Amino acid sequence: MPLKFRPATAFRAGGWVLACIVLLPVLYVAASFGGALVPRNLDAPAAMAQGTSEEPGTVRIFLVTGLLHADIALPVSEALLAAFPDLGETGLPLGHPGLHYLGFGWGSRAFYTTAGSYSDITVSATLRAATGDEPVMRVTPLGRLSANEDVVAVDLPVPAYQRLLSAIKASFLTGANGRTIHLAGASIGPGDAFFLAEGHFNIFNPCNQWVGRMLHSAGIKIGIWTPTTHSLLASLRWLGPPSIKPR
Repeated sequence: MPLKFRPATAFRAGGWVLACIVLLPVLYVAASFGGALVPRNLDAPAAMAQGTSEEPGTVRIFLVTGLLHADIALPVSEALLAAFPDLGETGLPLGHPGLHYLGFGWGSRAFYTTAGSYSDITVSATLRAATGDEPVMRVTPLGRLSANEDVVAVDLPVPAYQRLLSAIKASFLTGANGRTIHLAGASIGPGDAFFLAEGHFNIFNPCNQWVGRMLHSAGIKIGIWTPTTHSLLASLRWLGPPSIKPR
């Protein structure tokens, strides 16, 4: 008996598919703001002391944010360069007089190493990132920074900063010789460098979730799930200490 095409049935099926395509991103974003409101475990590192960068023993870092991604910018110092001795062999302009910060970001290898601008985003890289990919760390040279709409200043006591630095360092995958694994030739901007990283990237554990973990390691109160830039910043506004300055 020949199959009969039933337009009404096909229309209903297509409607469900369309509804899922529309609703799933909406639910994802809604859930991200819900996760931003719920603080990470109560046994967090010791609460961060209040202070400003003018007080002794305080380090000012920055979150450099975009539509999809946030980097953690650390001030260039002897201590920072000593913590990452391999950076000097990657082409990063560590001796440039205009260098003041190094930006650290974590993300999908397929997506992060190819999407220097929004026009570079491909469907294949997006699907790979969403469904699961090996992560990479990107280190970016930066000049002077100040707080504005896209840059958040965070003042950390030295012990909190040291915990943050240790957590970022532990995010780099190292070889049998204990050295970081540089991805030579991978670049999406002037002077940057990519390295293999620890962990696993997917839609539920994206780049901004890594930022939340790093901030938590420094004792900053942050939401349990902050996958988007907007939910990350919202969580800092809702849960973070007054010394954090999101505009």
